[in-house]
This record gives sequence, C-alpha cells and structure tokens, in this order.
Amino acid sequence: MAMGDKVTIEALDVENYGTWCIRMKALLIHKKLWKGVEDPSANPDESQSALAYITLYVKDHLLGTVGACKTAKEAWDKLETTYKSKSNGRKLLLKRELDHLKKGPGESVSKYVARGENLYTDLVATGFEMKKEELAFQLLVG
Repeated sequence: MAMGDKVTIEALDVENYGTWCIRMKALLIHKKLWKGVEDPSANPDESQSALAYITLYVKDHLLGTVGACKTAKEAWDKLETTYKSKSNGRKLLLKRELDHLKKGPGESVSKYVARGENLYTDLVATGFEMKKEELAFQLLVG
C-alpha cells in the first residue's frame, strides 16, 4: 500500500482476507465511506461508493461473490462469511506456515517481519489465540 494521494491495496484473493479487510476498512475510513458499510440505509450514497471500492479491490474470479450485492454492508458481510475461514484446517495451515517461517536469502528483515505479521494477522482472524510475543519469538527463530 502506498501512502499519499495514491493508495493501492492488493486485491482480495482466497488467501489474503485477513490483511485485505484491514486495509480496505482503512481505505474506506480514509475516504469517509465506512458509514456506508456500517449503516447503508442511513448513508446510501456512501454505501454505493464503498461498494464500488470493495468491488474494484477483489480478484476477477471473486467478482461473482459481490456482483449481485446491493449495498456495501451486504458485500462486506458476504466476503467475511466466505473468506474469513475459521476451520481447523485453515488454522493448522497458517500455524504450520508461521512455525516454518524462515528469512529468505537476500530478503530484507522488514519484508521478512511483514510476512510473519501477515501470517499472524490471518491466523488470529481465524479465532486462533496467539500473543504478539509468540510471533516475536517465531520471527527470531526464523
């Protein structure tokens, strides 16, 4: 995501809901459109603009999920229900990825830490309880 007037967010895909929803909410708040997600009937114009942003920031193969939605809240809730996986399999996969996280050759420390934080965010979003301190230990090990 770039700062300043130009903001870019990686489009939602099957594996990045945890980070996407945080960034998308921040973008919608920044654009003063979040009220359209929270209460579309009281803020119909903001809801339509927020729906447009949400639709623009999903991968093409996910457009069917939001394409028929009438409000930003409907789209937001549908995406959350669909992609915020809380299954034990997803938790196990993310925990295993975090446990085996290693800094790549030539990878900067900041990119390595960011990868770890993204995994942590996605893991916590599944309902898995993990302290930030555990993430710090895992990053030091890797």
